[in-house]
Amino acid sequence: MKNKKILVLVILFISFFLTGCDNYKDGNYGEQIVNSWFNYSYGDIDLGKTRRNLEKIKEIETTSCNYFTKYKSNYIYKCKLTYKEIGETLIPLGEVKTKDIYAVLIPYKNNTFTYKVYNSSSEDKIWEKDSDLKWIKIKKIN
Repeated sequence: MKNKKILVLVILFISFFLTGCDNYKDGNYGEQIVNSWFNYSYGDIDLGKTRRNLEKIKEIETTSCNYFTKYKSNYIYKCKLTYKEIGETLIPLGEVKTKDIYAVLIPYKNNTFTYKVYNSSSEDKIWEKDSDLKWIKIKKIN
């Protein structure tokens, strides 16, 4: 009887270890992706501003993300973006706008990552059809 209890505890420990140790299931990674996506600039090129203008975002107030799923080696996060819309004025006070978006963390090479964000108008499971995610050669990450 005691051996069965020990066996059950060992099995539970191993199953927890195998499933619970994936650091990239933390929603903070999704938040970092979204913030980087909408604030990216390189030199005098402000791609983040272009992306904010396309989405009609004046200012991002909050970002909250939860791990959604894993597709191939990519981590998908479902995020809610709270923002002020371009053209909003103080009088009258506008309502806070929200937008559902998906952030994708893409393992690249040499233990590095890249990322991509899909807005709420993207079709369901767009990451399964996106050619950008299909051509990337995945190297096992330790």
